[in-house]
Amino acid sequence: MDNNTTIMALEVATNRLNWYIGLSVFASIVSIAAITITIIINKRQLKANHDWNRRSFTTAEIGSISKNLMQIRDELDILTCSKKEIIKSTNGKYINFTDRINQQDPLTPDEVHGWVCETDDQGKHIPSKAGKNPPCKTSTDGEKIINQMIEFINIYEQIGIALKNEVFDETIVKDAFRNPIKNNYKFYEQYIEHQIQEHDAVNFGASFKWLYNFFWEEKVEGKRGKTDS
Repeated sequence: MDNNTTIMALEVATNRLNWYIGLSVFASIVSIAAITITIIINKRQLKANHDWNRRSFTTAEIGSISKNLMQIRDELDILTCSKKEIIKSTNGKYINFTDRINQQDPLTPDEVHGWVCETDDQGKHIPSKAGKNPPCKTSTDGEKIINQMIEFINIYEQIGIALKNEVFDETIVKDAFRNPIKNNYKFYEQYIEHQIQEHDAVNFGASFKWLYNFFWEEKVEGKRGKTDS
């Protein structure tokens, strides 16, 4: 075999090798692209499934939450109806919580103290315990009302926490509760602030306030630009 033949053979072998290398590289690129596309599709499917699950979960929970809120509201109405003679409006008529909220007539700390706190012979509120700024000692009916109020506020707290952590779907919560959130927060706002400022309950109503700001204020930390649905 002469030198020319040898060179030609080497060139053919080199070309074949380069062809195989090129084919291998191309196959690798196609494989990587296919894997990437699969990952993207799977990610989108997972997100779609996650969003659907969140919407389904929120829808199911909304019914239970609404029922609980209604039960508490009805209990508060019973406790504050004319037979119990606890809450009076400015014109002396007995008024329940539902009417107060619908009329946008906020609850004041002085009112709460006036109809739940026990007083001594001098008309001063009896503290429930020793210490700085303790809550007053409440009557039996007053204790029931306070417990119902706190439970009512805590339900909105739980909604806020669930929404903040994206457990609940924003759109569904908005459709179901946006106006009730505003009406109820404004009704209880002074009472919440009183607990924070006067009784050192620093976190009381915090997530309820966040929830109100989320739907009714423009600048809220953690607010998403658009819904996930």
